[in-house]
Amino acid sequence: MNAKYDQDLTVTNESINLTGMVTGNIHVGEDGYLQLHGMILGDITISDRGIVKLHGMVDGSVNNLGGVLEVYGMVEGKVLHQGGRTTYYKGAVVDGKAIPTDRIVGAEIMDR
Repeated sequence: MNAKYDQDLTVTNESINLTGMVTGNIHVGEDGYLQLHGMILGDITISDRGIVKLHGMVDGSVNNLGGVLEVYGMVEGKVLHQGGRTTYYKGAVVDGKAIPTDRIVGAEIMDR
């Protein structure tokens, strides 16, 4: 998807490769898969069995409620890890902080 969406987006039971822009929020639900190379001006919420590979930029926050989140890109706000698996990769930036190591699993990096 290479377009601009001026609304919220829900990804459930489908796979989306997003290279455009979403000005609203994104919810990735059950069996939803989002590969983000574009920009989100709102927040992302990931529910159980949702998967997000974040290579682009999120201007808001990301809340992982039980899915899989891989952060390679930039999150301007917080990453809230409330379940599932969250992985940060070297070179990613979260809340203004660069991720200094090759791979960190869990939310421990946010407390340092």
